Amino acid sequence: MKKGLLVLMIGFSLIYFSSCGSKVNTIPSEVHKDFLIPSNAVKSSDYVFTNKKLAKSVEYKISGAASPKSFFNSAEYIEDLEKKGWKEINQEGSMKIYSNGKETVWLELNEEDVTISLLK
Repeated sequence: MKKGLLVLMIGFSLIYFSSCGSKVNTIPSEVHKDFLIPSNAVKSSDYVFTNKKLAKSVEYKISGAASPKSFFNSAEYIEDLEKKGWKEINQEGSMKIYSNGKETVWLELNEEDVTISLLK
């Protein structure tokens, strides 16, 4: 009886904890409506981009427990991006490059912020 109860409790625990956090909360970025950012991202007011190779670039401050690196590298986030048509085509250090076949986005990950840039 105790063994059966223990197995049942473990089963419910696994189901509960596997469902917790399995969906990341995202919103569209200002750089591209189909390129997602964390819902707790706040556009940095002091960021100015000057690179003429970029159509648009926005820096976001990320608040909360997860760092930008852990959020943008999570399997759930990558799966959500892929559903929107984005595929990672390259990664060098803190820079990730995504393409949807028509457009290219650079993602520069730092400790407390992320810069997302759309190439011309």
